[in-house]
Amino acid sequence: MKLGTLPEVAYHGKLDENGMWTSPSGQKMLKKYDDKAGRTAGWKGMVEAKKSGKCKSIGVSNFTIRHLLEIKAMGLDMPTVNQVEMNAFY
Repeated sequence: MKLGTLPEVAYHGKLDENGMWTSPSGQKMLKKYDDKAGRTAGWKGMVEAKKSGKCKSIGVSNFTIRHLLEIKAMGLDMPTVNQVEMNAFY
């Protein structure tokens, strides 16, 4: 199946109902823990997908300011969007 170029791809992790977050490397962890190595490798893959023409735009979801500064410090393309969840019951 040939998909062509996707308009935008978002890179994100999601907390499950138990407050656990699945890291980009597949490790389940509590929200307070972090996986910088997995996040870095994942973002590099997103940049490569954009450069190879698989998508036109790359973004993130639920990244903190610190996460965005990590990307900037690596000298990589910055996300075009940071989708954040806003929920009155969260």
